[in-house]
Amino acid sequence: MEVVGRIPEKMALRGYSASDKPEFIAVCGRRRVGKTYLVREFFGGDFAFYLTGLANANLKEQIAAFNEAAHDYYPSNIHKPEPVSNWMEAFGLLREIVEKSHAIGKKMIFIDELPWLDTPRSGFLTALEHFWNSWASSRPDVMLIVCGSTTSWFIKNLLENKGGLHHRLTGMIMLEPFTLGECEQYCESLGLFLNRQLLLGVYMALGGTPYYYSLFEKSLTLPQNIDALFFNETGMLKGEFDELYGSLFRNPKMHKQIVKAMSKKNTPMTRDEIIAEIKSGSGGTFSNTLEELAQCGFIEKYTDFKKTKNGSWYLLADAISLFWLRFSGGRGKKEENFWVNHFSDTKARAWRRFAYEQICWHHIRQVKKTLGIAGVSTTISTWRDKDAKSTEHVNLIIDRKDDVINICEIEFSESALAIDKKRFDELTGKVQAFRAETGTKKAVHLTMITPYGLKHNAFLGIADEEVTLNDLF
Repeated sequence: MEVVGRIPEKMALRGYSASDKPEFIAVCGRRRVGKTYLVREFFGGDFAFYLTGLANANLKEQIAAFNEAAHDYYPSNIHKPEPVSNWMEAFGLLREIVEKSHAIGKKMIFIDELPWLDTPRSGFLTALEHFWNSWASSRPDVMLIVCGSTTSWFIKNLLENKGGLHHRLTGMIMLEPFTLGECEQYCESLGLFLNRQLLLGVYMALGGTPYYYSLFEKSLTLPQNIDALFFNETGMLKGEFDELYGSLFRNPKMHKQIVKAMSKKNTPMTRDEIIAEIKSGSGGTFSNTLEELAQCGFIEKYTDFKKTKNGSWYLLADAISLFWLRFSGGRGKKEENFWVNHFSDTKARAWRRFAYEQICWHHIRQVKKTLGIAGVSTTISTWRDKDAKSTEHVNLIIDRKDDVINICEIEFSESALAIDKKRFDELTGKVQAFRAETGTKKAVHLTMITPYGLKHNAFLGIADEEVTLNDLF
C-alpha cells in the first residue's frame, strides 16, 4: 500500500539517501503512528542490515535478536558469522556486514525500536558511539536510520548528548499523528468511506494514529466498531492505555497519574493544578515526568498570554488516552454494546466538547490558513481572566505579528451554533476583559471555531471570523 501523506518526511528521506556524506537519522513519533511503515515502504525493505529491539527484554535476549539478524543479513551463503555476546562485538560484526554488502549506493542500516536495546548496564550507547565515531562517520556510503517511540530517549541520549554522540545526528524526523485530512485519505485507501461528520467522531476517540483505523470493520457502524475495539472482551484496544505507557516508560506510574488527572478536566491545567490533583511533590521526578509526557506527545505545553512566572498551561493531547480514561478505564463489568447505548448521553457530550477543543489545538496550521495568515508569524498561547474560576473555559489565543490578536472560542455543537443574548453578552465581556487586563494595543478579533458554523441571527455579528470543520481538513 502506498504511504499516505508524509510528503515532507518522504522528501527528507530522499534527500538524506541521495547525499554525498554519511547520514545518522533519527525517526521519532508516538507508538503506532507509522514510523516503521514509512521507512520500510520508502526504501522497499532494501537494507544492508535491519534490527528491531525487543520490548521488556534483557541484554541476552536483545543480543540473541541481533545474532539472528546478523545471520540473515550476512552477505555470504557459505560462511556465517560466529554469535556475539555483547554490544561492542555486535557493532564490530555490523561493520563487517556493511563492508561486505553488495548494495549499490547508500548502504542502509535500519535499527528499529532503538531505545528498547538500551537496557540497564548493557553498554549499548557506548558501543553505538564507538561504531559511529570510529567508522561509520567517515563512510559517505553509510546511512544509519534509528527509530523508536520514546521521543524523550532520543532527545536525552542523542539530540542533547553531552558525550561522544554530541551533535552526531545529521537529521531528525518527528512523525506526527495524521491530521483530519490525512485520516480522510487513509480511510479511503482502506475502503472506509466516512463522511466528515463520522470521521470527526472517530478522530475524537482515536486521534490521528493510523494503526487504529486499520482495525475497523467495514460491515460495522462507527459505534459498533468502537464497542468491538474497546468494550468487548476480545477488543484489540481494551488494554491499550496500559500497553501504550508501559511500552514507552520504564516506570510509568506517575506518567499515568498525571494523564488521569488531566483527563478529568475539560480545560488545560497549570503545573500547580496538576501537582495538587495527583498529590505529588514538585521536585525533579515530577518535572522530568511532565517533560517526558510532553516530548512523547501525550500532553502539550502552552505559554500564558500574560507570560507570568510559571505561567504555562498543559493540555492533554492524546485522544485515545482521554477516551479510554473517560469511558473504558476503571470500569468493572464490560458492557459489549456500551458505546452503542451511551454515545449520545450527557457524559459523552461533555467529552466531545473537550475532544473537539483538542482537535482544534492540533490543527492550528489549518486554522491559520483559513484566517488567511498561514505566512504570518504567530505565537500560540492561552489566557484566563484573573477573576474567572479555574473551571471556566480558557481561550486559544493567536498573537500575530501583523498587530492582530485572534481570541478563538472553540465550541462543539451537533449543528449550526446559535448565539443567543446570554452568550453574546458573555463573549462581549470576555473580549473587554482581555483588552483591559492585557492592555494590548493590537486589534482583537473574536474567532468562532465550530463544526458547522453559526446560525444567522441578530447576534451573528459578534464573530469577526468563523472556522468550521471543513476548514480543518
